[in-house]
Amino acid sequence: MVTGKSEEVDKPSLDNDDDGKIVVYVDLTKAFTTDKAFASHADLIDWARHVGRENDYVVIVTRSNYRSEKRKPMITLRCEHGGKYRQVGHSFVGRLNPDEKALVGSMIEKRVKPNDILIAIREKNSNNLTRIKQIYNEKQSYNRIKRGPFTKIQHLIKLLEGEKYAHRSRVEGAFDVIKSLFWAHPNCIHLFNEFPTVVLMDGTYKTNRYRIPLLEMVEVTSTNLTYSIAKCFLLSCSVPSCSFASSSFFLLFNALSSLFLSSPSIC
Repeated sequence: MVTGKSEEVDKPSLDNDDDGKIVVYVDLTKAFTTDKAFASHADLIDWARHVGRENDYVVIVTRSNYRSEKRKPMITLRCEHGGKYRQVGHSFVGRLNPDEKALVGSMIEKRVKPNDILIAIREKNSNNLTRIKQIYNEKQSYNRIKRGPFTKIQHLIKLLEGEKYAHRSRVEGAFDVIKSLFWAHPNCIHLFNEFPTVVLMDGTYKTNRYRIPLLEMVEVTSTNLTYSIAKCFLLSCSVPSCSFASSSFFLLFNALSSLFLSSPSIC
């Protein structure tokens, strides 16, 4: 495989696209001009991709014919994005290597934001061409592999059980579709046992990707610090849903009804 560039590329030319933005075009004809004889089509492809990587873009095979005895062997290579090269990101060039994928996975477990993950990767490798979209794709792939054969709700319940959360769900229909899910952390239960004074319930809306109500139950300690006792996802603010949330709380903490302020605006 050739280790250096074949020829220097021409200087980039400027043009305007349909939106009036300035676009940079690069003619790489000289870079891919060589008198080298290749032993096989695979060697040719490897050489072309090597030159492409040196110029920060990707070479792909669009058409080939080297097995037919009736036709002359031929192979067509081009830029991944097609046409003249435009200096924008290429998915192949920005692919994460195994070490970078391991780094992304460890940072996802630590709940690091995608933008910070990308910054960390580029600090380790200044030549890295990964873009933020590829970090999001890797995050989705990581979570999908971690979830395994379970659905999202099954995986959530598995996590709740693994972390010793107290949880309860309400199902409806012949297929036992979950309509509401209540959960509380053991530390929160312990705190409430120490400060069983007043419980406040408040429903939030449109604060999650599924746009369903989230009912939160909070309490205040003796030092006037507020902490969350339990949360409950509700399909809607109907009477059955709110009754489920209240009954789950009473069953979990065995509290007296006098601790609550009855209000129609709870849900």
